[in-house]
Amino acid sequence: MDWTKQWGHGGQTDFRPYTLSYYNAQYYNNPSFNPDGTFKSNVLSATSAVDKLNSYRKYGENGVVSQVSKYGIFRAGLWYEWATTNRYQIPSDPLTRVDTLLPNFHESFYTNSYQPYAEYEFRATPKLTITAGFKYAYFNQNLTQYQGNTKIVGCLGGTEVGGKTGFCMGGFPFVNHSAGYNSYLPSFDANYHIMNNWSVYGQFSKGTVVPPSAVFDVTGANVILTPKPTGVTTYQGGTVVKLKQVTLNADYYWTKYQNAYSSVTDPNITSTTGYDWVSSGDAVTKGFEGEANIYVSHGLSFYVNGTLGTANYVSPGYTNKGLWVANTPSNTEAIGLTYNQKHFEVGFFDKRVGPMWNDNTPFNQVIPISPFSVSNVYFNYVLRNGSHFDQTKFRLSVNNMLNNQNIVGVQQATAGATYNPQPGDLLLLLPGRSVALTVTLGFGSAR
Repeated sequence: MDWTKQWGHGGQTDFRPYTLSYYNAQYYNNPSFNPDGTFKSNVLSATSAVDKLNSYRKYGENGVVSQVSKYGIFRAGLWYEWATTNRYQIPSDPLTRVDTLLPNFHESFYTNSYQPYAEYEFRATPKLTITAGFKYAYFNQNLTQYQGNTKIVGCLGGTEVGGKTGFCMGGFPFVNHSAGYNSYLPSFDANYHIMNNWSVYGQFSKGTVVPPSAVFDVTGANVILTPKPTGVTTYQGGTVVKLKQVTLNADYYWTKYQNAYSSVTDPNITSTTGYDWVSSGDAVTKGFEGEANIYVSHGLSFYVNGTLGTANYVSPGYTNKGLWVANTPSNTEAIGLTYNQKHFEVGFFDKRVGPMWNDNTPFNQVIPISPFSVSNVYFNYVLRNGSHFDQTKFRLSVNNMLNNQNIVGVQQATAGATYNPQPGDLLLLLPGRSVALTVTLGFGSAR
């Protein structure tokens, strides 16, 4: 639902509230292995199944006030979001569906995000536009973690009795943590039209990535020093050329990530174990991206995109200097075909992700991940019949159409600076083929 009001002298107010909900409950039996490392299928025990829930609910709004004049456009606004989450994994008996007393983990939390901002888009000359802005970002998290087995937080000061099917003797039934993070984020952009169909631009911006709730997933949930948000500084320059049936884009980017972090035990706590989160060094990602969109004929278009870059740790004195940042491919390629005719649109896209590395904490650049690709197709239909439901959109999409099951990540069972595949490794695979039908209702006055 959107609310828009124009109030004269080029002024306008836009208000867009929203809400989202996600609920994913699963019950499945875990695989197990023989002592010699071979796979043992369909083995059932009192704790071989997992009762799992991931769920959240979000409420938010994005409000913008803008004013247009002969000099440019002023914008100011506020993005706010409140979210609540409940998630757990509990060992269970697949025959009786009776869960154990202690979960692997169980946590619930809520978050608040505030981001007020203002910017001015100044038309310096008919060919040159300069935009400068500033945003303040604040994120607050309140987390409740409940007693569990030794997999994550454990008995929270108590003693586990009876192993995986046992209980906690003593300790706290739950602990509560609250953490707040704030950042000041400027931005600057300049765009110059060399010709009517050819422009060049340069951009500078700062961003931030707040720590996840997982920073409290340590023994006893006893975090003494929380990490700082990861700061992101980006410079980018590029050019755009628009011809009659071809659009070409190219850019070079340089991005520095600061305040990446890792956990260490607190040296000042002797009676119990406490954890501090400290800097693990900065990283720089840089590279080139090129893109082209070609209108062939009669609604048919061809799209191609490619990137080539590096992502390395750069802080002097750190053991990871020069090593590759996890989950950052050295190259990507994408191609696509779209066909559009009045009410109907169909598209096919295939994207290849090049080779990359996974870490094996605390070691960097350990596990090689081979290139993989995924193909998606969609069919859109827009209702344009002048009825009360005019502009209603129907979208049928098929993701991972070829049902590729490539390995996209590996979590090794034991730490090590070299990769040695083991039976207990957790393999992350591409999600299988999925089909989704989305209907977006349009409302209007019948003609």
